[in-house]
Amino acid sequence: MTQGASQTAKSSSDKKIKNAAVPKTKKASRKKTSKAKPLISNKTKAKAESITSEFSDALPERLENEIRQYFGLRYRMGGTGKNGIDCSALVQKVYADVFDINLPRSSFEQSRLNEMENVTGDQIETGDLLFFGPRRKHVNHVGIYLTGGYFLHAARSEGVTISRLDDNYWKSRWMLTKRVKGLQIGYDTAPDADAEFGDTFTELALGSAFSGDSTRGVSYLEGGFKFNEWPEFRLTGFYAHALAETAPGPQMPDLLALQPVPYYLDDSLSGFRLATVFSPLPWEGFHLVPSVTQISTRNEATGLKDKTQTLGLETWLALPSSHIAFMMGAHAQNRHDIFNRPLELTPDWQTLDFSIGLRYRLSDAFDLSLTGTHAYRAAFEDEEALDGADRLLEDLSFRLRFKF
Repeated sequence: MTQGASQTAKSSSDKKIKNAAVPKTKKASRKKTSKAKPLISNKTKAKAESITSEFSDALPERLENEIRQYFGLRYRMGGTGKNGIDCSALVQKVYADVFDINLPRSSFEQSRLNEMENVTGDQIETGDLLFFGPRRKHVNHVGIYLTGGYFLHAARSEGVTISRLDDNYWKSRWMLTKRVKGLQIGYDTAPDADAEFGDTFTELALGSAFSGDSTRGVSYLEGGFKFNEWPEFRLTGFYAHALAETAPGPQMPDLLALQPVPYYLDDSLSGFRLATVFSPLPWEGFHLVPSVTQISTRNEATGLKDKTQTLGLETWLALPSSHIAFMMGAHAQNRHDIFNRPLELTPDWQTLDFSIGLRYRLSDAFDLSLTGTHAYRAAFEDEEALDGADRLLEDLSFRLRFKF
């Protein structure tokens, strides 16, 4: 073969190889493009619009107009805009634009927001948030209840759509329903500043506590407010009178029986309690509450005054879909003033006490609690007790709380 023929054959072979590679690359590119999901699913959009048209009169106009612009938008994990959106971002945007309420970013954080209250199944209303999870163990999905058993959400398979709450798939995963406190869903305007300020005042409480031997009792009044959403900080002030039955004096009413009992004023105390409410675990209704309590006491007979400071730690667990919550706590006096020496936490373990409690929610505004305290204290006022013998201290307290 001549040199010219050899070069011609080589050039022809290279051309064939080059031409064979080009169509393969273009075909792969076309195949990849065909798999890309469209930003809007017309099928899902048409389905959502059809369902919404059936109950359009039952939805606030502002809410309906807002959710219609998301119908059919594809689901994208972490997405927050027109290129795709996930379930919690959809809820976050609707609440911000319609009600001017800022919610946390994830569905799990939204479910633990302290500004929200639990709603039972028969009290569900338009705008309530529905939380779902696999086997009802951990929240990983959220939607907005509309009406007639339908809810809006961003589903992985369909994108932003409307589904039935009684569908077997969603019904088996529905964990809880929550509502923003004070939210007026029937109006097309967001809550005003006065309403938001009113929600900051949290509670007013009346209570009585009685020791195990029935020789002493305490009646008290509390009032408090919170000044942060997450974590929640609470400041509570209180005033109490200690009562004794061993000496004559003016009649004082029993706050529970509302009838006179032979108690007279012996000591009074007042102070304040600063507490932080955490939810460190993914269990719905579980709260961890560390606290510092400043107490000032005064003996009415002698006029002597004293100040003490107590460190406390409580755990609260509310049973799902019920009105009952359980409490366990421990408290001990601190040897130093934590407000002057914040780094010196030196609890006096000889003053440690333990308490358990039960709270029953009578309504959204009222709840009743029963708490028992158990402790051993060294009886140093008794000379025979200096060898280490202890005396048992027990008391039982009743408390009626009104929440604003």
